[in-house]
Amino acid sequence: MRWQRWLAGVLTCVLVLVPNSAVLARDWITKGGSLQRMSAETDPHGLIELAPYWETTSLGESATQPVVIDGVIYHLAGDYLWRLRLDSSNQPIGEPERIRDVVKDDNIRFNRVPDGPFIAPQSTPTYSPETGILYFGTGYGWLWAYHTREGWSRP
Repeated sequence: MRWQRWLAGVLTCVLVLVPNSAVLARDWITKGGSLQRMSAETDPHGLIELAPYWETTSLGESATQPVVIDGVIYHLAGDYLWRLRLDSSNQPIGEPERIRDVVKDDNIRFNRVPDGPFIAPQSTPTYSPETGILYFGTGYGWLWAYHTREGWSRP
């Protein structure tokens, strides 16, 4: 019985001495007023509302983000690595182009398992300004290197 009284005393002291939480769920910001934060409200509520500046046609399935290098956007989508040149006001010049094999003069299917299915890319490309090489992983686990100045690519 002695340890039970001791435990009850400790718990009572802890509950008395611990301060209340300063922020509760009822104080959180909600967009659209949904307490479950599952709002589909489209009216502006003081938050930044974004509008498309420009967009391209669908390039294929992708979970990666584009990379901008020297006024050119590179994006891994569908089977291919795409290149889209921008002008000085960041407007696209022409349509997106697939990266091609300069020797075979054919499109390179970066995101297709050799003799197998397409696997969507998951990793965002990384660029090395010193070497001019864009590195990116594929959905099937290969790491590719694409030289943005010379135009060659290697797994």
